[in-house]
Amino acid sequence: MKAPFFTIDQCKRLFLLLSIVFSSFEYVFASHVVGSDITYQCTGTPGIFKITMKVYRDCGGINICAGCSNPIPNGNTAGCTISGSITGADLSCNGVNFGNYTLTAVTVQNGYDIIQTCGGPVRTICTNCNTRTPGTVTPGIEIYIFEGNVDLRALPSTCCKVTLGYSTCCRNAAISLFQNPGGTSFYTGCTIDRCVTPCNGAPTFTNDAAAVVCAGVDFV
Repeated sequence: MKAPFFTIDQCKRLFLLLSIVFSSFEYVFASHVVGSDITYQCTGTPGIFKITMKVYRDCGGINICAGCSNPIPNGNTAGCTISGSITGADLSCNGVNFGNYTLTAVTVQNGYDIIQTCGGPVRTICTNCNTRTPGTVTPGIEIYIFEGNVDLRALPSTCCKVTLGYSTCCRNAAISLFQNPGGTSFYTGCTIDRCVTPCNGAPTFTNDAAAVVCAGVDFV
């Protein structure tokens, strides 16, 4: 017998998985990170790069920003930051830690739900950083955007390639590609060649990542 489609509010939904394999940790915190991407762009000053990181949160998990715990309708990401590591990636400096960088939440672009329901007034379980009353549709995934300039000018001249990494606990427990996903650390990063001329920026995604698409509706 052919298995039926999973239906929510008369909308057949296809679930896609976003995952990368990371090192294991003992499961302590509520899993909430579904995926992310990080890009870099040249600035007017050689050696300084504008970094943009998008983090996708499962609304069934903990908040990314403390201000999102404020009562409805006053949630916000003001003052919310994330930090990552700066690590050498060239032969002369491979694995050398050059400290950390910090990115700040772009308040006006944060906390909105990337999953669009397939018609009707239904809502996902997301609160959009506690600015709306949540619905009942799952999953719900919110996007948070962080930006900032990272200064790499002080690094040794022989260390051209540098990796900017970000790690947090924990990955979303709904991922089924490996054991104990909810107890697994999440990591993302990008490698910059700061010596290339002219300065090189990273490609960027014009669409948000798709976790759910509606059956019978074109998706590009």
